[in-house]
Amino acid sequence: MGLPEFTQTEIRSAVMGIPITITKEIIARAVRCSNEGKFQWNLTKKTSSWIQTTYEALYKNNASNKFKYMQKEHKVLEKLIQECFLPKG
Repeated sequence: MGLPEFTQTEIRSAVMGIPITITKEIIARAVRCSNEGKFQWNLTKKTSSWIQTTYEALYKNNASNKFKYMQKEHKVLEKLIQECFLPKG
């Protein structure tokens, strides 16, 4: 069928005609953490110990958890997720 051979789970899209492929490794590199971990569920903001760690990884100088304070690499990933993978329509 002309498809590339399957090697790992990945998200494929195109932004302005440029093919984009996002894998677990790319996400791990973008947030500067290892590509391994565990799944946790039933967490809330009060019970999660990862809130501060997430803010430190995503936002500049821990100023705030708003988009305008995100690092450039994370802004691009956020826009891709919001616009391409989770469209409102």
